[in-house]
Amino acid sequence: MNIKQKIAAAAVGVALLGGGAGLAVAMGGTSSAATTDTAATAAAQAPGQKGARRPGAQFLRRVVHGDLTVKAKDGFEKVTYDRGTVTAKNGNSFTLQRPDNATVTIKVDNNTKYRGISSIDDLTVNKPAIVVSKDGTALTVGQRNGAKTPAPADSGA
Repeated sequence: MNIKQKIAAAAVGVALLGGGAGLAVAMGGTSSAATTDTAATAAAQAPGQKGARRPGAQFLRRVVHGDLTVKAKDGFEKVTYDRGTVTAKNGNSFTLQRPDNATVTIKVDNNTKYRGISSIDDLTVNKPAIVVSKDGTALTVGQRNGAKTPAPADSGA
C-alpha cells in the first residue's frame, strides 16, 4: 500500500469511526462543548450498547466537504473529503450529491480502495457514501453495504 492509499484509508477510517473532535480543534474551534455532551453520553453507555458514540461523531456527521492537507512520507499532500448521496455511476466514475447541493463527479482507477463495498460495481445509487480523493480521482470510497448483523438468538431462559 503506497502512502496516498494509507492517507486515504486513514481519512476514511477517521470519518467512519468518529474522529471529529480532532477536526473541530484543527478548524480553530474548541471541542470542549461539542465533545462534553457526546463523551458523557458515550461514558454512560456500555461500549457494545446500541447508540454508543465516540466523542466528536456528531460533529463529523455534519461535515460534507473538506480540503485537507495531510502529512505524507515525502512532505504534505492535499486531499479532498466529500460526503453525500450517490446519484449516478457510469463506467469508471460516479456522481455524488452533497447535502449542500453541490454535485461532484469522481473518477476511480485501479488504485482506488473501497470500504464496505468491494468495487465501483457494488456502489449503490441513491445511497450515502464518503470519498477521499486527489485531483478528482478517488483514493478511497466508503459506502455501507446494507448487510445486517443477525440479532442474537433468544435462549428462551
